[in-house]
Amino acid sequence: MSTERDIPHVEGVTHHEVAVRGIRLHYAEAGAGEPLLLLHGWPQHWWMWRHQIPPLADRFRVIAPDLRGHGWSDKPRSSYRMAELADDIVALLDALGLERVRLVGHDWGAITGLLVAAGHPERVERFVAISVPHPWQRRPDPIAALAATYQLVLSGPWGRYAVRHGFVRLLLSRGRSVGSYTAEEIDAYESILRDGDAARATVQLYRTFVTREIREWVRGSFVKDRLTVPTLWLVGTNDILARNADESYRRHADDMTLERIDRANHFMPEEMPDVVTQRLVAFL
Repeated sequence: MSTERDIPHVEGVTHHEVAVRGIRLHYAEAGAGEPLLLLHGWPQHWWMWRHQIPPLADRFRVIAPDLRGHGWSDKPRSSYRMAELADDIVALLDALGLERVRLVGHDWGAITGLLVAAGHPERVERFVAISVPHPWQRRPDPIAALAATYQLVLSGPWGRYAVRHGFVRLLLSRGRSVGSYTAEEIDAYESILRDGDAARATVQLYRTFVTREIREWVRGSFVKDRLTVPTLWLVGTNDILARNADESYRRHADDMTLERIDRANHFMPEEMPDVVTQRLVAFL
């Protein structure tokens, strides 16, 4: 694992690692009070929440872990099923002695969080998912399907080469409608993914989804349990992958609100940090 000197700085944040399920997870922490977990997506790590952590830490004990295979957490040879990532988060709660938390996830972190919230509702007070289509969407969207072909690149035999040679930069630049990433911000994500183990973990994550999990997603059976936790689902109107999310979730969730954020694209927490922070504070 990299040393703390390699980790980007955010005022008030301390860094820790904990052993769960045979691996080490790194997590960033700030603030005090009721616990709030922030789960990142790909190709990012805990640092994607850098704009939200300081204001949220005024109200909560904010914990932002790196999922297995990402950031400064271990990158083992494993299946990288979403259920495996969710089990890691439940084990993290156990290791930190957290009986019940508020939970926020972006991208794959949102799917991981959904599995935790639906499968372990007694552990989650409230849940926010950002920038993903909900898994019960039944309306086909050929444009979104075409946009998702990047997953074929990442899951294929050329995936590791793509991750280490500019594909991350391309996806980050196309995933924002407001502002743009600086070279330093891109490097904060890209530099870690150039590592062979990190690139392999990315390929396995996408390969598992494309070859094993997508069937259940398409059938609407990816989430086995009913979602009973109060949930806010945020999607950007410019996010091709999620913009056409419909209200078929009503048959699967007791208390869920779908909200569309005008002009927002996929990397909403970084392109519209104030808007996202306001939504989180109001809901959580």
